[in-house]
Amino acid sequence: MLPKSSPPCARGLLLVLLCSLFVANAIAQPSPVRSADYIVAIVDRELVTNAEVQQRLAALRREAAQSGQALPPDDELRRRMLDTLIDERAQLSAARESGVRIDEAELDRTVGNVAAQNRITLAQLRERLQRDGIEFSRFRSNLRDQLLLERVREREVQSR
Repeated sequence: MLPKSSPPCARGLLLVLLCSLFVANAIAQPSPVRSADYIVAIVDRELVTNAEVQQRLAALRREAAQSGQALPPDDELRRRMLDTLIDERAQLSAARESGVRIDEAELDRTVGNVAAQNRITLAQLRERLQRDGIEFSRFRSNLRDQLLLERVREREVQSR
């Protein structure tokens, strides 16, 4: 800092220099790329977002690469994934409207079973999910949805 006895033009010059450094630093720092999420479909009151489609596609591609399985072209794969998500949303909506519920205890048991099937502890499952960029709460929500879908399918088979 300049002493208060410095001429006003020296303080002004210092302010300009500091502002210049701030602007230069801001320009030099690459800002993180942000991709906007958007709605790709609405099923009843359920939304399907581009981020969900992309996450599912990424998981499908990882699984296909690990198993050496060939996938269809990207456009077709994206369309199929969107169709699958729309079907799931319609089934989930029907399940919720019919009163099908998955309680917390059942969900906790299922999470424990997932960990056991992978021969890892619950803490290790959380770590693996975090490493893969999946929030534990999102994992539980997806698992709950899968249980709901399974329950709806069971009811459909029983009613035939």
